[in-house]
Amino acid sequence: MSRRSNGEGNIRQRADGRWEGRIRIGQKRRTVYAKTRRDVADQLAQIRQDAMLGVSTAPSSEGVEAYLSKWREDADHLRPTTAYLYDLLIRVHIAPVIGHVRLKDLAPLHLNECYRRIKGARTKEQVHRLLHKALGDAVRMRMIPHSPASMLNVPSAKPPKLAI
Repeated sequence: MSRRSNGEGNIRQRADGRWEGRIRIGQKRRTVYAKTRRDVADQLAQIRQDAMLGVSTAPSSEGVEAYLSKWREDADHLRPTTAYLYDLLIRVHIAPVIGHVRLKDLAPLHLNECYRRIKGARTKEQVHRLLHKALGDAVRMRMIPHSPASMLNVPSAKPPKLAI
């Protein structure tokens, strides 16, 4: 049997019947568990792929509300009225619906639920713009691989112009 190359990781079956996979990415070692060998191999492959793309492999338990609060505090270039609006949108419309969801688990379905609960078209558009900006920054900081907000289209609040 040939030796595995560096970065490939290893897989073994534990005494309790579960499968365990270990891989070292840089100086960090990650361990994953699953019921089947194939599931462990898939998880290790995903960790390797994320490492190659530069996505953080450390599991983050940070929620959407916590991330948005930090993001808003760091956005010191905003005008006071914009900062007030963002704080209001986060507190009233986003945090009650998706604030508890972990940032890495956020999906377009969560955002759709958030948009569905908002009555006004203008408010819906403002919430989408805020999330699109904030989640885009999370992608640039390599906290998440992609932005769920970029996968959704929210209709503009402006009525279409009629040609006369």
